[in-house]
Amino acid sequence: MGTYFLPSWIHLCFTSDGAIFLDVRNDAYFGLDAPESKMLRRLGDDSACVESESDGLARSLIKKGLLTTSKIQSRPLETPTIDPPHSVLLDDCEDIPPVSLKHVLTFLSTCLIVWARLHLGSFEHAILRLQTGSVRIERLPPSENLEAARRLMRVFTHLRTFLYTHNKHCLYDSLVLSAFLQRFGVASNCIFGVRTLPFSAHCWVQIDGSLAADFGIEQVAVFSPILVV
Repeated sequence: MGTYFLPSWIHLCFTSDGAIFLDVRNDAYFGLDAPESKMLRRLGDDSACVESESDGLARSLIKKGLLTTSKIQSRPLETPTIDPPHSVLLDDCEDIPPVSLKHVLTFLSTCLIVWARLHLGSFEHAILRLQTGSVRIERLPPSENLEAARRLMRVFTHLRTFLYTHNKHCLYDSLVLSAFLQRFGVASNCIFGVRTLPFSAHCWVQIDGSLAADFGIEQVAVFSPILVV
């Protein structure tokens, strides 16, 4: 076999005690233990240089649809990297800024659109639409992006209290927030993170190194990014 790659819909994260695959097409996770993870790291090199045990693991992962030897619609065996947040965007003491009709209509329509993408479409569709929106938005200048994000976050968290809670809905909340910010020209990163032993997954939004959430940095510090949009 040739060099191994990740299919475009598969995402990978190496952790201190293993590795995790995220299959956005089937909305599923698959984990490897520490010894298998070490073998997997070697599969990014020319397969002629890897031992038969690693090659056996590769064949198993290919059968599961988690690896491929094709360069078409694939990418290298790499895990995403993004700096952890160094600050929190919201301050509990901040007042709610004026909420306009545009804010309300944009929030409601974004909630409906994201719900439809997840429930009438698929997880993969929701991710692809967010990626497309990130490319197409007319971005604010960097000097204005963070301040605009701070104002919009205060509006967003206020409006959210009338429709849903973010507790146990981090995926939906993060997708809605990212899409809401995009519609006002604010660039952000929607980050999907995982941890092992025990396994857990979480989703959050970062803007220029700041955590766009009303919870603390310590709550995301235990997760390793597996997908960054």
